[in-house]
Amino acid sequence: MGAWFSEGRMEHLLTIANYDNGRLYDHEVARKVLGEGIAEASEAGNLARLGCVLDFPSHLIDEANPAIAGVAKAYAISRQSRE
Repeated sequence: MGAWFSEGRMEHLLTIANYDNGRLYDHEVARKVLGEGIAEASEAGNLARLGCVLDFPSHLIDEANPAIAGVAKAYAISRQSRE
């Protein structure tokens, strides 16, 4: 999943991420590798890739990861506005 994120293969990633509440992958591992990819995209200023993060299921966003704190905050605000 981390490689798909880094390669910009968001359709593939979102299909797997949203399938049956994520039963196809280990949530902890996915949260870690996606956190690394999100941090890299954030450092690079890749807004297109970061925008896709807003469609991730909440269990993939590591709110405790300081490297993605800004993205996690934007994710939380986005979720609140959808409710």
